[in-house]
Amino acid sequence: MKIFIPILLADQLEKELSNKNRPLPYFKKDKLYYIISVVYSGYLINYFNESDSVVHKYLSSQLLQKILGKKYNFYINFLIEKNILRRTSGFKTGINSFGYSLPNLEHYGHTGYTITDMVIKRKLQSHFRSKNNLFIKKNEHLTKDFKYLMFNQEMALKFCRRVSQIKSKSNSAKDLRLKYKEKVVEVLYKDPTQQDAYSKFIISNFVEKQYRFKICTSNNRFNSILTLCPSVLRNFLSYKGQELVSIDLKNSQPYLLLILFNPKVNEKMKKIFYSIYNSNNQTTNHYPFTLSKTTHNIDLQEFIKYKTLLSNGNFYPFFFEKLGFESKDYSSLKKHFKKCVFGTLYSRNSGRSQFIAPSEKLLSPDDGINLEIPYGKVGVKTIMSREFPRIYRVIRDLKRERYQNLALFLQRVESYLFLEVIIPLIREQNKAVPLFPVHDSIITTPEHLEFVLNTMSDVLEEYVGVTPSFSIEQLNIDKAEEYLGSLIERGRVLPKVISIGKQKECYGKAA
Repeated sequence: MKIFIPILLADQLEKELSNKNRPLPYFKKDKLYYIISVVYSGYLINYFNESDSVVHKYLSSQLLQKILGKKYNFYINFLIEKNILRRTSGFKTGINSFGYSLPNLEHYGHTGYTITDMVIKRKLQSHFRSKNNLFIKKNEHLTKDFKYLMFNQEMALKFCRRVSQIKSKSNSAKDLRLKYKEKVVEVLYKDPTQQDAYSKFIISNFVEKQYRFKICTSNNRFNSILTLCPSVLRNFLSYKGQELVSIDLKNSQPYLLLILFNPKVNEKMKKIFYSIYNSNNQTTNHYPFTLSKTTHNIDLQEFIKYKTLLSNGNFYPFFFEKLGFESKDYSSLKKHFKKCVFGTLYSRNSGRSQFIAPSEKLLSPDDGINLEIPYGKVGVKTIMSREFPRIYRVIRDLKRERYQNLALFLQRVESYLFLEVIIPLIREQNKAVPLFPVHDSIITTPEHLEFVLNTMSDVLEEYVGVTPSFSIEQLNIDKAEEYLGSLIERGRVLPKVISIGKQKECYGKAA
């Protein structure tokens, strides 16, 4: 069983565990490495999600005792004493576990470590099997096909090595990360070493069949190794030797917002809405939510325009051009732009508009990785209020008491439609169809593409009241090669600086 830990910590441990420093004769190095790898995995996932907060991995004492034995605290205390591990306060018996973090992980490389102790190895394998089996038993319609997934480890590792080499040689090839400060947005380059570490962590999970199934309690989303997996690595997956294809709902969150304006709305949608807006002593008095009458409060031309953009899948390109960009630049800035739209539509009403505008300024790769760009005066919120004033008024009303509620409502609607309607319906009509849900998309085989696509379209149109638009992507190694080609090309040109306005709630609210 292979795990990953930071290189510097591995070197430090080896020095501490030399024969003259070995704490006890029965001391087992594998137990130390296991603890570090669990905390490190939390750091990697947090880095992938672009969170700036310090990660504290909460470790269950019952699990530690099950895997490491009754003296697990001895190993934790040893790591804390050597300043390899840090522990948070706030432990409460039966309520809060201790949180643990690793110090100074910036720019660490990682190394693989194979657990050789057969007792620990068997316990870990048994734990992952029982954990997966329990979840599978409760959610078989979501998980039954995962055991037939195959991952081309050899090709994926070669691919990751090549990507890391290209990004390390050129700032232009690196991915951007946006960090929000008081009056500016700091544009950073993501660290290729950390990205490579995360990719290999994901590959290891596929190889070890650690699928990481989980239903999020707040938004009811189904998470798995596929939702954690960088999209480009999905090209190395296959199902029983067959290639896969991804069907993605375009403009999913703005599209699902149309449920609020559907005169024939399903009763379940109302229940989801009121479960959020009537909880925690919140009321909807500020906005008399009458789904059957909402469309009468919306200008007909405005509503038709909004629906048409979503039916055609042109919602984001529309805003992109309204903000002054040329349409030819959309594909290169699409990822950042979508995050900014999410951040502005679902952030606090008092927050300033997220601003994206063309910039003629070019940066040389020698200029370093830290850029500070002042936020602008016109942004997505301004465009939304100008183009769709009444719809935007509804959005603001629904965020008035607690701004997170609108995003939470849309995510729960998405979860219900995909996990409780679409997938069970497909299973009922054809049990042979492989299905892998990834939030607002479904992965299947090309053979069943048309059937799955039609079912998704029919269900969504019935519940939302508007014909949806989809993007379809073939998943294969050729696509990974195309990505490498585009990365090489990107590395040959100077990077453009994009001006993006301050709005800290950009990440993780309505992705």
